[in-house]
Amino acid sequence: VAFKLKTDDLNKIKLHRDVCTIGSPSPSANCYLSMGSLAIKDMNLNSVVEIPAGAGKLAETFAEDLVRPKLVKFDLDMNLFTLTMTFDETVLVSSIDTAHLILRSNGLPYDSTDPATAMQWHALSASSVISTDDTVVVVSIDKADMDEIKRKYDIARSGVSTFLTYSASVWTDMNNRPVEAVAGMAVTSFVADSVAPELVSYEIDLTAETITALFTEPVRSSIIKIGAAT
Repeated sequence: VAFKLKTDDLNKIKLHRDVCTIGSPSPSANCYLSMGSLAIKDMNLNSVVEIPAGAGKLAETFAEDLVRPKLVKFDLDMNLFTLTMTFDETVLVSSIDTAHLILRSNGLPYDSTDPATAMQWHALSASSVISTDDTVVVVSIDKADMDEIKRKYDIARSGVSTFLTYSASVWTDMNNRPVEAVAGMAVTSFVADSVAPELVSYEIDLTAETITALFTEPVRSSIIKIGAAT
């Protein structure tokens, strides 16, 4: 009798790194099966002999997980400072280096050394993962990163200007299989920045005839209306 495991069940198994990761004949084999008497019946409705949890039956053959995880979709919330990635299988969050995550204004090939494209992409530098091992990974975008994203006004203005890129082998699944690379995936759910900037402090220099203002986030200097301030 062969059983097809559902994706949800597979991901729950993969969540435990000490379950079904090593097969026989290794002395460290950890793939055992137990079942209750009601799990299976024969053709005359006789219940199967129970295999207790403490006396599980070792798998005779074992094929480890060799499939590389794929990014299914990603969402970006500019108000909550969160980047949420959904994979097709459980990934190991401790392996994730957010510095490899690059937000871009389009999905076309780009040259990171070309100054002409500098306003079209941003690689995260100080952000961190705030979720646990799962198919859904949530990254908390650091304020310094978010300020740069907002300053580079070509990026993440709307859903049509929000794309994600990362290279292969930057993190892994629970069996240390590297993720597949993403060359420029469009955002699925996008929440635009709707938080109004606030003035934190300002300085006046009457000799230099200047006012220097500090805001909670980057503001666009080209549309400042000096006459609206008193």
